[in-house]
Amino acid sequence: MTLRNEHTLAMFSSLRFILIFGSFANGMIIKVFKKKSEDEFLNDIKMKKYLVGIVMVLGILTIMAFKQIDATLDFVNKASMANRFEIAAANQALTLSSNEGIKKFAQQMIDEHQTILDELAAYAKSKDLMVMDNLDDKHQGKLDSLKNETDNYDQRFKQAMVKSHEKAIKLFTDASNDKAITDSTFREWAGSKIGLLNDHLEKAKALSNGGSLKDGPKPVINDTLKPKLKKTKESND
Repeated sequence: MTLRNEHTLAMFSSLRFILIFGSFANGMIIKVFKKKSEDEFLNDIKMKKYLVGIVMVLGILTIMAFKQIDATLDFVNKASMANRFEIAAANQALTLSSNEGIKKFAQQMIDEHQTILDELAAYAKSKDLMVMDNLDDKHQGKLDSLKNETDNYDQRFKQAMVKSHEKAIKLFTDASNDKAITDSTFREWAGSKIGLLNDHLEKAKALSNGGSLKDGPKPVINDTLKPKLKKTKESND
């Protein structure tokens, strides 16, 4: 069972508790109504409406809380998976490709995507979020497909890296603007990685177009999440 499903079950369990509480409160009020006069009955109608209102508010707050958790968890899982795939594909390229440009690019991806993955893992741990620690079937299938391209591996690898980085840029851009991710520092961290991902994309495009891999200006990265992660690590020690 994935963590997303676990959170969904937890949400439904909370809602079920609220509904049970509401039903219990309603039953108790009806029993009380039978023993009271008309004036007391009318007064208790107001109490019933008040309790129903409480139940509705609790339900709304529960849904909002899980929506916020799901938004953060969804991004952390997708971002972790994207980074794992690019690291795995880069490691594969080091073995299967004889192109020096591709090998240089692959090593850069391993180093820099591993840093992003480590920071995501540290953040997930600090928030008690569980993420997958291996490739899912979809990404493993892509990796296996690349491995089987023995006659045209280099070109397929370059195309795959262009596509995967385009998706990663959109993922991180959307997360940096998603107010459902309530941790503003984490949103800023996501935004700070876009420059690095764009750098990878441009290098993948250059390779795909037959150009050589050149070291451009180092992207400016504002790792706003690092102080928080450092504090978390120290507290865990």
